[in-house]
Amino acid sequence: MGIVAFRLSPALAFVGAAALAAQWLGGVLAGQPLFFVLAALCSVTLLLSIFLNNVATAIIMGPMAIAVAHLLGVSPDAALLAVLVGATSDFLTPIGHQNNLLVMGSGGYKFTDYARIGAPLVIIVVMISAAVLSMS
Repeated sequence: MGIVAFRLSPALAFVGAAALAAQWLGGVLAGQPLFFVLAALCSVTLLLSIFLNNVATAIIMGPMAIAVAHLLGVSPDAALLAVLVGATSDFLTPIGHQNNLLVMGSGGYKFTDYARIGAPLVIIVVMISAAVLSMS
């Protein structure tokens, strides 16, 4: 999966899809406080990591977060850290991270258990991360 992501990220940049997505996201987030910008970047990354490997998600979202940060005039470092947190915080599905899937069988968990328990945890992680990163 990592090799595909390494090839996909430059391809998205080459065809302009990454810039288009960054412009759209920047337009949606224009004028918002830094807290909401970082929470949105973290949330979008987290939602993408449900379907992709966390490394692939970070490779795809990293350049997009930098572009959004430049468009909005915020720190690219904080935007990249929001992507980092979002890419590694998929508690919503067992397929989001290999560790989730590893404990599913031995713990006797069902697919719906992850969403039921993971949703509040995701909200807490996104809110605390956005608050801490917006202070820096």
